Amino acid sequence: MRLDGETSDGAAVFPSWAPHDRFGIVIHEPWGAVGASLLIQIAVSEFFRARRELGISDIYPEIYAFHIGRDFGDLSMYDFWPYTKEVVVEADAAKVLLAINDRAITRLAVPDGAREEYAFIWPEDLSAKDRIRTVVAYGSSGNVSNSDVEIGSESEIVFNNTKDVLNMIDVMEKYGSSPLPDFRRWRGHGHARLAAVTEEETEAAKELYFSSIGHGRRDEKYRRESLAFGMARLVP
Repeated sequence: MRLDGETSDGAAVFPSWAPHDRFGIVIHEPWGAVGASLLIQIAVSEFFRARRELGISDIYPEIYAFHIGRDFGDLSMYDFWPYTKEVVVEADAAKVLLAINDRAITRLAVPDGAREEYAFIWPEDLSAKDRIRTVVAYGSSGNVSNSDVEIGSESEIVFNNTKDVLNMIDVMEKYGSSPLPDFRRWRGHGHARLAAVTEEETEAAKELYFSSIGHGRRDEKYRRESLAFGMARLVP
């Protein structure tokens, strides 16, 4: 990872991550979160690091995906699980902010793009301002303009998380015989969401992602932003 051109680590993009911090990502397009695949995995790493330093038992990470307007694809293989960690919200900025506040998000990723200011009712506005400590802009392609954060990886383990996200049918077949209740629940929700995105949308996302891995390496670029920017990018 590089921050402002200097070598850094996950603690720099998410400073002072505490055991009860919660990461949320706003999604505007099919498989858009794939463009933030490395940021998501940094957030997960920071979640576990903070807990393990205090000897707290592992649980599924407190990460949440907000699909705006429709379901943009199952992200459970990034550990957005149980299924309540992903929510479809009407494309209304006030309702999106309510959903973010309801889940007590402290670290927020939003799609890059033109700002559109909204007039929020003061309880929701002040709640977000009081709690959200980090806002990061991402792009579905894995890049944004004027980036100041760069995350790179050559790890097949890291890449496999995204491969599994984009190949859910194969993953469900792999674990299809497991009798464990959570696996049965996961398969049921996974099958129910297969039609949420079209084959064409999935193939386009695969092409965009896999074409970006050059010589076994993928680099993603982000931009740290203000909360005002984040609140102006809640809906397309």
